[in-house]
Amino acid sequence: MPAETSKSKVRRRIIRRSSKELLPQRGEPPSRDLEALLQLKNQHVQKLGSVKHAVNVHFSQPPSTARAVWRSAPVQQLRCPIDESPKRATESAPAHSGFSSPLRLMQHAPPGYDCPFCGIAATLPLPAPESAVVLVDANVYALVPTHHYAGIQGNCLVIPRGHYENVLDMPDDLGREVFRATRRLAHAMLAAFGCEGISTRQHNGPAGNQDVWHYHLHVFPRYANDGLYGGQKVRYATEERIALAARLRAALP
Repeated sequence: MPAETSKSKVRRRIIRRSSKELLPQRGEPPSRDLEALLQLKNQHVQKLGSVKHAVNVHFSQPPSTARAVWRSAPVQQLRCPIDESPKRATESAPAHSGFSSPLRLMQHAPPGYDCPFCGIAATLPLPAPESAVVLVDANVYALVPTHHYAGIQGNCLVIPRGHYENVLDMPDDLGREVFRATRRLAHAMLAAFGCEGISTRQHNGPAGNQDVWHYHLHVFPRYANDGLYGGQKVRYATEERIALAARLRAALP
């Protein structure tokens, strides 16, 4: 058998052994935490070292010499998703998501979904007054929604201008823009309404009480004992929304 073919077989056996050590074994839970995976990966790399170098030495040196080189081979710098920072993982991932496709399985929008938030985004930067838009940034916008809760008026939604169904679909960089808009709204609510606190909440999937299939973050002005979470959902009059949006726009930092 040619030496090159034998080398290939040895490398394949090494790769299979590496995969078996990293994947769950029979009777184990289906997943492990990141720290455990990193420990396994580091142990394996330290043990095997440079696979290509060790295999080449094995086929060119006596067995005892090959084993010695195998044990002392330097740790190879491998590119592995679990070994990279979140930022680097995002850079190599698809543009639509901060993570890989398995996290995008929670999708509930029906075929041909007519997204109301995409409809408003298409009118930016000059939305209709009845949209009650408060702020417009490059990739996100905010508005006063159609309903308020427990009589607490002035609540807002922060919404990406591009279509992302839920938090599992959101790129990391866009998350930072959502946070920035949320912070600006919080300052505006404190200045415009004299509220005593700010709350946010965000829903994903039917079991998470999502009812519009486009990511959005709720921002609420809060007051002591205001009963927000047990309060009734009440529809705004259009004029109320427009007036509240104007007050908030004037108070934005």
